[in-house]
Amino acid sequence: MEISNETTSVITESRTSETLGQLGEALAQAQSEFPTIPKTKTVEVRTHDGKSYKYSYADLADILKVISPITSKYGLSVVQIPIVSNKGNTLVTRLLHSSGEWIESELPLRQQRDGAQALGSALTYMRRYALSSMLNLTTQKIYMRLLMACLRRLEVKIL
Repeated sequence: MEISNETTSVITESRTSETLGQLGEALAQAQSEFPTIPKTKTVEVRTHDGKSYKYSYADLADILKVISPITSKYGLSVVQIPIVSNKGNTLVTRLLHSSGEWIESELPLRQQRDGAQALGSALTYMRRYALSSMLNLTTQKIYMRLLMACLRRLEVKIL
C-alpha cells in the first residue's frame, strides 16, 4: 500500500508470505500471553517558548525483555532493519515464524535534526512503535503512589 499526497509523501507498505495460517495461530497464542507493559521511563521536554511537558513510555529494552520469552515459545522472532536510500530512510520490521511464514511493514524514519544522534533516536522510537503495532502490545503508566497505597491497604509487606 502506498499513500502519497502533495504536502507530504508517506510510503507505508505491508508484505507477507503466501500463507499466514501457522504464523497467525502462533501470534494469537503469544498475544494471549503478552502482559500490559509498564511505562517506566519519563522524559521532560522543553519547548521553544520556554514551557515544558512530561511523558512516560515503555523502553525498547523493557519491551524486548517481556516479549522475547513468549515469542520464542511460539516460534516467532522479529527482525528490524534500517534502510537508507535516495527515497529516504525507512525501518523494515519483519515478524518471522519457524514455519517460514512472515509479515513485514516498512515505515518512514523521520528525524527532527541532522546527525547520527538524531537518526539513532528516530530509529529507536520507530522500532518501539513498529514492534508494538505488529504484535498488538499495550503499555500503561504505573502509578506508584496508587500501587503503594493499595499494597499498604492489603497489608502487603514491601521490602
